[in-house]
Amino acid sequence: ELGRRDPAHAGLYADNAFASSNRIEALTEALALRLAPIAARPYLLQHDALQYYERRFGLSPLGVIALGPETPPGAARMLALDRALAQTGARCIFVQPQASQTLGRALAVGPGRRLSTLDDLGAGIEPGPDAYDQLLESIADTLLGCLR
Repeated sequence: ELGRRDPAHAGLYADNAFASSNRIEALTEALALRLAPIAARPYLLQHDALQYYERRFGLSPLGVIALGPETPPGAARMLALDRALAQTGARCIFVQPQASQTLGRALAVGPGRRLSTLDDLGAGIEPGPDAYDQLLESIADTLLGCLR
């Protein structure tokens, strides 16, 4: 689209798109190798923010605490999540830095469980040409840090 609107620079746009595509493909392959050892390990998320990431890398989320930002879980759901954590041996509960961590902390009380902060929005990443790559790597680092 940029090349159509700015034909004088169409070659530059095409080159940049090609380079970006290759860079993202290489990063995706590297992340797949890094994440493979933890792919089968279940974990719990605060909400369903990583479904495409999880699907792409074959990860095994146990579920989510809240079904939506406006739908906090009730006591029955919290009990079911606690039981699921115990039955599967899942030990990592990931919460967002910008959201309340109260429910995550409550579920992390079980034996061997850990609460970990996962910044799925990249709030701590400086804007720029590498921000997307840094976000993907940061998510992997956080998952690996807790699930290893």
